[in-house]
Amino acid sequence: VTVPAYAVDVVDTTGCGDAFSAGFILGRAFGRDLAQSARLGCATAAQVAGGVGTDAGSYDLAVVEAFMTQNQGPG
Repeated sequence: VTVPAYAVDVVDTTGCGDAFSAGFILGRAFGRDLAQSARLGCATAAQVAGGVGTDAGSYDLAVVEAFMTQNQGPG
């Protein structure tokens, strides 16, 4: 499965890998398939990339899913 990243203005990539992993694992825990989980991981990482450092913001699932809907991102 190939899932491209969301196009965002990147400020800092610190923590993006961890954010992707967290989103992906959450997707799998919720019963989403691999592609859906990867999209959630990409959206979570995109949220982190827009801030400085790993504590740039606090996002819950609703915020990340709203981002996904608004950006029609990867895949």
